[in-house]
Amino acid sequence: MFKLYVCFFTLLFMGEIYANNLTLSLSENLPEYVEDNIKAYLGELPSDDLSRISYIYSAKNNAIKALKALGYYQSIVETKLHKNEDTDEEGKVTPWKLDLTITLNNPTLINSINIEITGEANNDLIFNALTSKPPIKKDDNLHHGHYQKIKSDILSLGLQRGYFDGYFEVAKISITPENLANISLIYVSGSRYKFGKVHYINNTVDHEFINNLVPFTPGDNYQVSKLQQFQNKLEQTQYFSNILIVPNKDDDAAKIKKTVPIQVTLEQAKKHYFDIGLGYATDTDFRVSAGWKTPLINKYGHRQETLIKYSKINPTGRFNYSIPVNGSLNDTIQLKLLLENDEYGDISSNYWSSRLSKIKTNDTSNSEYYIRFLHEEWDINAIDDTADYFLLGYSWSNTRRKGTLIDPSNGLSQFYNIEATHTDISSETSFVKLHAHWRYIKTLKPKHRLVTRAEIGYTLLDSSNIEELSPSLRFFAGGDQSIRGFAYQSIGPTRTQTNSGEPDTELVVGGSRLAVASIEYQYYFTPKIRGAIFADIGSSFDKGFQKSYSIGPGIHYISPIGAIKLDVGYSLSKDAPSWRLHLNLGAEL
Repeated sequence: MFKLYVCFFTLLFMGEIYANNLTLSLSENLPEYVEDNIKAYLGELPSDDLSRISYIYSAKNNAIKALKALGYYQSIVETKLHKNEDTDEEGKVTPWKLDLTITLNNPTLINSINIEITGEANNDLIFNALTSKPPIKKDDNLHHGHYQKIKSDILSLGLQRGYFDGYFEVAKISITPENLANISLIYVSGSRYKFGKVHYINNTVDHEFINNLVPFTPGDNYQVSKLQQFQNKLEQTQYFSNILIVPNKDDDAAKIKKTVPIQVTLEQAKKHYFDIGLGYATDTDFRVSAGWKTPLINKYGHRQETLIKYSKINPTGRFNYSIPVNGSLNDTIQLKLLLENDEYGDISSNYWSSRLSKIKTNDTSNSEYYIRFLHEEWDINAIDDTADYFLLGYSWSNTRRKGTLIDPSNGLSQFYNIEATHTDISSETSFVKLHAHWRYIKTLKPKHRLVTRAEIGYTLLDSSNIEELSPSLRFFAGGDQSIRGFAYQSIGPTRTQTNSGEPDTELVVGGSRLAVASIEYQYYFTPKIRGAIFADIGSSFDKGFQKSYSIGPGIHYISPIGAIKLDVGYSLSKDAPSWRLHLNLGAEL
C-alpha cells in the first residue's frame, strides 16, 4: 500500500511517466499546455529495449519541436539518462529513467503578419472578411497551431467557394535574431469554378419537378452552401431514403471549362409509412392515433396523409392530398377532408368538412387561401339541429424562434384567420369571423423565462342569428391551452334548460366573441426541469365581458419530444374556487 501511495504522489507532483522499461520526468512548473504538447510529440513510452533506444535518441529533438510549435524558439532542453540494472523484490529489472530539464526562456512574439489573396478570390467579399481580421495579431505569442488554422481556413474556404486550383505560393514563418516572428501567406486562388449540369442516378420523380428544387443554375458561381440547400430540399420531400450529392470537380472537361458537374444519386423511400401513437391530455383524456402516409404517389410529387385519432371527447378522422404547384413544395394545392366528433361546452356535435386550399410556405411563415364546405349536426336541450355552410377563408401564421425547437430561449408565434359566408351561397346564415392568437417567449436571464399568450375572436353577424351558428364556429374558453383551472371549453354564454320537476340548469353554448390572456414565469432548476407560476384570464361572450381567471403552479420536464407540463390551476372567479390538474405535452411555439 505504501508503494502505491508513493507511486501516485510521484505521478501527481513530479511529472513522471512510467512504462515497462523507462520512466520519463519533466521539469516542474511547466505550463500544462506545454507539458501536454511535449508528451504528444514524444509519443508513447517504449515497451521493449529496441524502441527504448530510439525513444531516448529522439527525445531531445522531439521536445524542441514541441516547444517551437508553441513559440518557444529560445528554450533549452537538457537530457539525463539514469540506467538502472537493479531488480525489485520480484526479481524484475528497475526501469531506466530519462530526465528532461527544460528552460523555456521568453516566447517568440509576432512582429508582422502579411496575408495576400491573389486571383479571382481577391474580389470575393467572403475572403476579404476572413483575411481582414485574422485570429492572430502583432505582439501575440507565436503559436504554430494558430498559424496552421489560418492556412486551413483559407484552403477550406477556397474549396467551399469553388477555387479548386488554389494553393499557397508562399507560406512561411521567419524568426529574426531578436526572437521575433514574421508571418507571410500568399494564396493564389486561380479562377472560380461554376456550377455545371446536374445528373441524376436512380431518379423516379419527374425531372422538371426535381429541377425546380435546385437552388442554382448552370453557370452560377460554385458554393457548397447551395449543395447543402439542395440536399435539405430533397430530404424535405420525403421521397428518398438516401441522397448523395457529389461535385465531380476532377472531371477532365470540368477542369478545362472551369465548371463542376453535379451528380445526384437517389434511393426511393418506402411507398407507404404507418404509425400508431398514444397520448394523454386533460382536455381530451387518453387518445390513440393511427396514421398512413404515402410521400410519393406519382412522379409529379403528389402525396397523401391519413390520420385517425380516437379519444372519448374528441375522435377525429383526417385526410390530406397535396399537389405541388410548378414543382415547388413551398407552393401546393391541398384537398382536406375532416370528420370530427366534439363536445363544445354542453353541446355534442358531429361534423364533416371538405376544404380546397392554396398554400404557400417558407422557413418561418405559412399562408393559405381556401374554400370549405361544412356540414354539422348537434344536440342541445334535447333538440337536434343541423346546418350547412360554404366558407371562404384566409389564414396567415408566422413563427420565429431562437434556441431549440422543443425549448426555445426566445420566440414569437402569430396566427390570423378570417372566414366569411352568406346565405346567398346556400349557407345557413351570413357572417364574418375573425380569429387571432399570439405566443411570446423571452429569456430574461439564465434560468429565468417568461411565456405570454393572447387570443381574440370576433364574429360579425345579426344578433338574431347567433343561436343558428354551428358550435364549431362559436368561441369557447377554458382548458390546457386557454384558461387553466377550468374544464375544456366550459366557459361561454349559457342557455337555461328547463327540467320538469327539477331545478333549471345552465348549458354552456359558446359565444360570438373571445378574449383570453396568460402570463407565466418559469425557473429552470436543471436544463431539463423547470418550475412555473401562471395567471390566466379571459372569457367567451356575446355581450358584456364577464371575466374568468385563475392562478397556479406547474412543473415541466423537457423531454426529447417536447415539454411535458403538469400544471395545477385554481379557478379564483368561481363561486366555489377549486383546483384542477392539467397535463399537456408539446412545443410552446
